[in-house]
Amino acid sequence: MALFFAIFPDKPSLRELAEFQRQLSEEFDDSEIRWEPSSKFHLTLKYLGREDSSGKIEELASLAAERVQVEFAPFEVSLLGAGAFPDEKNPEVLWIGVKNGFPVLVHLAESLDRSLKLEGFESEVREYRPHLTLAKVQGRTAIASLSKYFKNRSDPPKIVDKICCYMVSSFSLVRSEQTSKGSSYTLLKEFQFAR
Repeated sequence: MALFFAIFPDKPSLRELAEFQRQLSEEFDDSEIRWEPSSKFHLTLKYLGREDSSGKIEELASLAAERVQVEFAPFEVSLLGAGAFPDEKNPEVLWIGVKNGFPVLVHLAESLDRSLKLEGFESEVREYRPHLTLAKVQGRTAIASLSKYFKNRSDPPKIVDKICCYMVSSFSLVRSEQTSKGSSYTLLKEFQFAR
């Protein structure tokens, strides 16, 4: 089991994201692409790693989050555009990017990271790049077809102009558990912005 902090889209946005994913998946008939279920769509703020059996990691993470939640007021996020990690030539993860709200998300992730460091967690070494994962690519054929898709896309299709907007008023501590059917998420605690 692992813990992470995340922001989840509201229900109308989940429907819009699922529709965008469906449209995109129709362009790729490939069993090597594992499309994420819409119930798992989220923006990760910070991955904490494996959970300990004592519950101490959850307790310390909650203390850090409580300090951060009072620093922020609700803000709007808009999701748009499709991209890939590590890049569009070698796509292993297909994602949707963030436009409105990008600087606030970066500030939130950095504040959370600093607060977690006070509780003994390691600082994040990678630059924070907010995104919502749509799919994971698991084979050479799929990587080649997605790479070709990005290469041939001179103008982004209309379906990626703007997918959804929603207000963010909280973030959550989440447990991820691996099962025979993939990972499942349990929301442990929600932290409402208090400013």
